[in-house]
Amino acid sequence: MGIRGQDLSTWGRLKHNFQSWSIEEHMLEKIKAATSSTADQMKWTILRPVAFMDNLQPGLLGKLFASAWKVTLPPPQNQKVQFIATEDVGWFAAQAFLKPEEYADRALSLAGDEISYAEADETFKAKLGYSMPLTFGPLARLGLWASRDFGTMFDFFREEGFGADIEGLRRMNPGMMRFAEWVEKKRRSS
Repeated sequence: MGIRGQDLSTWGRLKHNFQSWSIEEHMLEKIKAATSSTADQMKWTILRPVAFMDNLQPGLLGKLFASAWKVTLPPPQNQKVQFIATEDVGWFAAQAFLKPEEYADRALSLAGDEISYAEADETFKAKLGYSMPLTFGPLARLGLWASRDFGTMFDFFREEGFGADIEGLRRMNPGMMRFAEWVEKKRRSS
């Protein structure tokens, strides 16, 4: 399963992930070449995390990410973005090593929740007592324009989105964090 359920060959259309896709493609070509003459095929697992909840950590970069989200996908649209906590990525990586046959020859897009900017902001208000911290809208627009990868990533959120199978991933890891749990954990650790 890949982004939007696509196979590895179509992932390159996601421009902001082009370098990762190139690495995947190179790795799979090398595995195929190295094992084509042997009976034992080398096994592989690719984990493709979606947007990180941790992108919303305190500080300028977190404010810039939140502001870019708000100006690219404004609240009236209520378009959702998939997120994952970094520790959940770690859980799946550990499972790939602990249960190699179960994860062999698979590419998994990893997401723990799917929320709109308005929902995320309401979660901050409910859990922390304040709105999601932002920077100035013009600064976010400048960042989206100046950083091609940053702008392309938000274009992708708006135009296509990840499409990870969150329900299927939750069956694999019922303890995956939802956004509200991540914000609550952030509150407790502050």
